[in-house]
Amino acid sequence: MPSLGRARRAGEMITFYILLLLLIFNLAGSGERLWQRHKRLKPQIIGGSDARPGVWPWQVSVQKGRKHVCGGSILDNWWVLTAAHCIKKVSADHLSVEMGTINLTHQAGQRHRVAEVRVHPDFNFSVFEADVALLQVKDAITFSDSQEPVLLPPGTEAKSTFWAPCFVIGWGVTWKERRPAILQEVEVEMVDWQRCQSWMPGLTQNMLCAGFVEGGRDACQGDSGGPLMCQGPESESWIQIGIVSWGKGCGEPQRPGVYTMLSKYIDWIQNTTSLAGRPYTVRQANSTKSSTEAPDLNSPAKRSLIFGRQADTSTNSGTCRGRAFLSIVIWRILIKIIDK
Repeated sequence: MPSLGRARRAGEMITFYILLLLLIFNLAGSGERLWQRHKRLKPQIIGGSDARPGVWPWQVSVQKGRKHVCGGSILDNWWVLTAAHCIKKVSADHLSVEMGTINLTHQAGQRHRVAEVRVHPDFNFSVFEADVALLQVKDAITFSDSQEPVLLPPGTEAKSTFWAPCFVIGWGVTWKERRPAILQEVEVEMVDWQRCQSWMPGLTQNMLCAGFVEGGRDACQGDSGGPLMCQGPESESWIQIGIVSWGKGCGEPQRPGVYTMLSKYIDWIQNTTSLAGRPYTVRQANSTKSSTEAPDLNSPAKRSLIFGRQADTSTNSGTCRGRAFLSIVIWRILIKIIDK
């Protein structure tokens, strides 16, 4: 009988340690993913969070008299992309672009004066059709880890469901109707065009919708001109597919943000920059680069490290070593129990 009791206790201990081992492995494997997801979705743009330095290096602040009025994105050494309604009635002499920083209060970024403003000729203030504009800077933009050009989509339409995940960023109004000093980011979902049209009368075939049916996360006043960025079906590079344009309210249910569909305006961008003597060449995520070209700073490898899609080597090796050590210790305990 004593031997039977010992066997029962040994069986209970084995079961306990096996469950403990499974729990430790589960926590070790999912801890980083849970932290990163929570980091993205914590409430504070509408429902967003502070961006980290270098994550969105093409984002700029378009300013009038050193005051932020709209967002924008770097296209190349000479051009910045923004919304037409932001600068339609403003002369180039009154505009500047601040880039290379996520904090507008520290004045740590680079400021570029604007040499010329190019607004799409079909832009209509009453319906926000063709809400796209280009700013040519006076001095060439120097690229660095904090200042890089954005990738644009091909000049062909793609189904909205192809684009995921998607983020919108900006220094616009947050929940408390205050403008943040730190660049805000929020993840959004593409909304089917037909469905969005039923919610947003005035939507045209040159516009996109992104947000959530229940609301809560959206772009808002002051985010206009900034980029809507997504990853495509065959690449992890971030591609700007839209420009923050208009909406009804901020983050309200069945009121997604409306964005200029950039794929409709690639030809205009190329023609306009060529006529100005500073031609823009579209950089596409899936193009094959020769070994003599500079590395694509928006490559899947770099962006995956930022968003945890590819684990850091040191973190990975440390996790593996920790799991191995724990498993050795627990199995030695189990062996001793069994021997008894």
